[in-house]
Amino acid sequence: MIAAFTAVGLLRFTYLFLDDVSRGVSGTLLRRVLEESTGAYSAMLLFAAVFLVERRFPLSDGRWRWNWPVHLGALATYSVVHSTLMWVSRVALAPLFAGTAYDSGRVPVRYLMELPNDVLAYCGFVGVLTFLRVQRALREREANVATLARDAAEARLEAMSARIQPHFLFNALNTISAAVPQNPAAAEEMIGRLGDLLRRALRASDQPEFALSDEVEILKSYLAIISTRSGERVEVDLRVDPSALSVAVPAFLLQPLVENAVRHGRYEHASAIVVQVDRREGDVFITIENEMSGVERGDPILGTGLASTQDRLRLLYGDSYAFSAGADGDRFKVAIRIPARTTRALPRISDPALHVGAHH
Repeated sequence: MIAAFTAVGLLRFTYLFLDDVSRGVSGTLLRRVLEESTGAYSAMLLFAAVFLVERRFPLSDGRWRWNWPVHLGALATYSVVHSTLMWVSRVALAPLFAGTAYDSGRVPVRYLMELPNDVLAYCGFVGVLTFLRVQRALREREANVATLARDAAEARLEAMSARIQPHFLFNALNTISAAVPQNPAAAEEMIGRLGDLLRRALRASDQPEFALSDEVEILKSYLAIISTRSGERVEVDLRVDPSALSVAVPAFLLQPLVENAVRHGRYEHASAIVVQVDRREGDVFITIENEMSGVERGDPILGTGLASTQDRLRLLYGDSYAFSAGADGDRFKVAIRIPARTTRALPRISDPALHVGAHH
């Protein structure tokens, strides 16, 4: 505040003193310094009062209709007090500062003379304070909107994640149930694999993202269940760039996509499903391909799993992702690009009760 009002005083002093110089009037240096310094610092002292009035009777948010009379009275008071402070301080300081008494002229006329300057000063003060108030309100409103949008996005993301995981669990249980009469040993093995997968899901609870290394382990647990059920009929070629293992990916991203490929593809030879993950130039590229069976060529209609995946990517990454799904020759291909941001691996669970294997 001192710097601001000092700057205003210096600017006014420069203007008036150079006006004296241009007119050939000499000996006004000390007088101009005294007048402009007392005028600026008297206004600075009164600025606190103007601040309190503006805070109590703001002119923003449509309240100016009721509060402008208060400011009109405050303006008159400000002008009288400001002119009085300048007059008293100049009379008191002139002998010490300039060595002569200060000539105030006709004091009542001086009050009228200072009124226009005080109107400009008071309106400037209130204008700046109103601008700052409005800016602060806009920032708070933007912050509230951003918070609400983030909370809504997180709630929707949690809802989609909650829908995806039970979906997989029900499918796995149906697979195990179908295997029990024909191959109890395979069903027991699948139960153990499902336990491993659920333990990883437990470590990932309440996390929209975790490391690709954990996502790959979840996918391997799922593939072990599928392999136990179908033997050699389904094979997945998993090609993962080691430099991408620490990158954060949406929780349970790969498993639903591979499950979709298992359900809709045809597998006449090994490596019918290819999962490839590469890290290039600050992005991670994920592709999942499978041979098509009964899928119409051209632009596909995204099912629930693919549509949910696209929604999750949009909520997590905004405009910083790419997603496509469709026929590529005789294969169906899902391609994803997300920013390569790292995250910590999931914490490990040490409770032995959670590590019951299939052999138990």
